[in-house]
Amino acid sequence: MVFLLERLGRPNLENRLALWASCDVWLSTRIRCGLSLDPFEFTLARTKPAGVVVVSEFDAASRVLGGSLRVNPFRSEEVVAALDLALSMGKDEAAARHAVSERFVLTCTTSMWAKRVLLDLKRAQ
Repeated sequence: MVFLLERLGRPNLENRLALWASCDVWLSTRIRCGLSLDPFEFTLARTKPAGVVVVSEFDAASRVLGGSLRVNPFRSEEVVAALDLALSMGKDEAAARHAVSERFVLTCTTSMWAKRVLLDLKRAQ
């Protein structure tokens, strides 16, 4: 979906949130990605019933959205299994996973994120 949005022209935030709210699952199989805010937007937009994020392990969001299902996009069986799980997941499990991710999105401010990145860079030296 994101690929299509990027190719056809990115909708404004209001339209993206409406789109995310209508989707049950967010699926990203990117193999190179810095920080895309789309899964965070989806997490905030899709609350009741809770949506499920399936994200590539190569996407930065997979490291911080603790409730997401992480997949290796080079393993198609793994992607299919995660997508099947996301679509058939019970409401309680989906809500619990969503709560973990939502807690991060709501509490991690931009300045907090920047501090974490700078600390990681400092530790890498």
